Amino acid sequence: MDPGTDYGEPTFADLTGDGWDEAIFVEVMFSGGTSVSSFVSVYSMLPGEHRPRNVHHFGSDPRLEQYGGDTRLDLRSADANGLVLTRAVFTEDDAMCCPSRRRVETWRWNGRAFVEAVSARRVEAIPMSEYQAE
Repeated sequence: MDPGTDYGEPTFADLTGDGWDEAIFVEVMFSGGTSVSSFVSVYSMLPGEHRPRNVHHFGSDPRLEQYGGDTRLDLRSADANGLVLTRAVFTEDDAMCCPSRRRVETWRWNGRAFVEAVSARRVEAIPMSEYQAE
């Protein structure tokens, strides 16, 4: 895969409860090797505003990089109940391309910021079928 960045198409949902949809972007950065980094950003633009505001940027979690793996973060869903994100979780035996697990996180707007619903956090295995070529 060539080095570069892909922003993809935004997902729209009213995450803040203000009656207006926020735009959620997944930014994927390719290193040119087997490692991938991705980030999720939430933008808002209310009537009368002339440019989008970055409401929150979800990035790398250094606690999950202990084995030198990539910083893969993805959007599973977005709606009035919040954002559900997945993060790659590597073990010392995982190849850079292929984490064996992912952490599922739910983030909700509290009126001022996104906070994680820690009680909803879970870790799940990633099936090998997700890595097989189609």
